[in-house]
Amino acid sequence: MANVKTLLIEMAVKMRPMAKMARVGLGVRLVAIVISSYFDLATDVLVTIDFFEREEYHWGRGEIG
Repeated sequence: MANVKTLLIEMAVKMRPMAKMARVGLGVRLVAIVISSYFDLATDVLVTIDFFEREEYHWGRGEIG
């Protein structure tokens, strides 16, 4: 039983830096998702503004290109 306890303690010591890096990685991923979402929202607003400034309302007519 003492060997198992020693083994688990040594594994925990080796895994601690990996756990810290995982937290950093999750934080970076969260920031990237937030930035891309706000960028998408900003482009949507700019496209809407451009649409209404042109005053070319083609409601009900689909266009490609």
